[in-house]
Amino acid sequence: FGFGGKSITLFKSFRKLKEHLFLLKKEYNCTNKHKWNRMCFFVLSKYIDTPLLFNKKKFHLRIYFLYTYLNKIKKCYYLKEGHLNHAKDNYKLNSLNKNIHNSHINSTNGSIIFPECLIDIISKIELKKIYKQFDELFKYCSLLIDAKCFSKNKNCFEIFGTDIMITNDLKIKLIEINSKVGYSDRHGSTFYNMFFNALLSKTVDILYPPKIKQKSNN
Repeated sequence: FGFGGKSITLFKSFRKLKEHLFLLKKEYNCTNKHKWNRMCFFVLSKYIDTPLLFNKKKFHLRIYFLYTYLNKIKKCYYLKEGHLNHAKDNYKLNSLNKNIHNSHINSTNGSIIFPECLIDIISKIELKKIYKQFDELFKYCSLLIDAKCFSKNKNCFEIFGTDIMITNDLKIKLIEINSKVGYSDRHGSTFYNMFFNALLSKTVDILYPPKIKQKSNN
């Protein structure tokens, strides 16, 4: 229920987890079944301890995923370009320091665009393998979505921001899918010109075809 690493806690043992949950229940009165409190809900996941590193730092990718429902036809797309967000400090597995493990926009130095930022780390062949995994991931995501438009609208779309990690053996791991995309002016006009051209080509242009078509990168 947060962003930028907020509310994320790391545990090395099940005992520490139980102690933390006990304190949460007490602090937020989670035993009250008649009052819903979002702080009483959480996601427990295994820590990914073999991340691919960028400048010795842990990172994740923000990849944009587009869902459209136009003319009663559902389609999904993803943008091949995205953003890389890295942690503040160099990676060390045995430390519980959040600056090492939490990667987010506020800990990232400037605008780092994927995939060009990784050309010195992975080869073109390896990048193709990563994109193939993206294809499989977003194809599966599209099967999970069965959304329709509001009753007053015949056509609609939604953009999601997906956070994806890459392990050191080049396997992708979906961390989360965000309904809040997280636009930022730090990424500059070049990226967003490309981003919105791709968006318009898959939404407005389908309903109102332009006289001159532009290339879309998705």
